[in-house]
Amino acid sequence: MQKQAIFQSKLLPYALVAPQLAIVLIFFYWPALQAVIQSFLLQDAFGLSSTFVWFDNYIELFKDPAYFEAIVRTFFFSFAIAISSLSFAIWRKSDRSLSLRPSTRPVRSIKTSVGTSTSR
Repeated sequence: MQKQAIFQSKLLPYALVAPQLAIVLIFFYWPALQAVIQSFLLQDAFGLSSTFVWFDNYIELFKDPAYFEAIVRTFFFSFAIAISSLSFAIWRKSDRSLSLRPSTRPVRSIKTSVGTSTSR
């Protein structure tokens, strides 16, 4: 028996998905688009006026050696965390068996009795 949702109306599935799509658009895509747009602008200290500067902000960013130091540090930290967590997981697994395949211990089955309850 296959369980499948059958909608009577053609619009109901779209109405159910619409709130999630709205949340994704409002809280993820809209701010990301604003960040990209603002990266091409140069604003004054109070944000009252802005000047379109094309790629000048990016050129200044890539000329800064501290930016590349931060990138190297970020990649090192990310790889160190990934390697250490995977190593710990493999070490924990090796306590139970020396392989990475699933455990071959026998599984105890639990017998259940259906229909033995007394009705009142």
